[in-house]
Amino acid sequence: MAPIIDGIEKDFAGKIAVERYDATSDDGKKLMEQYELKVTPSYVMAAADGAKLWSLTGAIHKDMLRQQVQAKAQ
Repeated sequence: MAPIIDGIEKDFAGKIAVERYDATSDDGKKLMEQYELKVTPSYVMAAADGAKLWSLTGAIHKDMLRQQVQAKAQ
């Protein structure tokens, strides 16, 4: 998924911030708990205040992910 996330980060530069966390790191574990995610891969879109806008656990097609980002980045 890294190339897909890289592309989204580039295409939506200035509209969204992309952050990546290892779910086994301390920060990753905290975020998994905060957003109630149980398995990886997991994806979360959050507002600037940290409120969850959308999340998904598991595989997602790149076009579906892009649609979600585009809808939330308005």
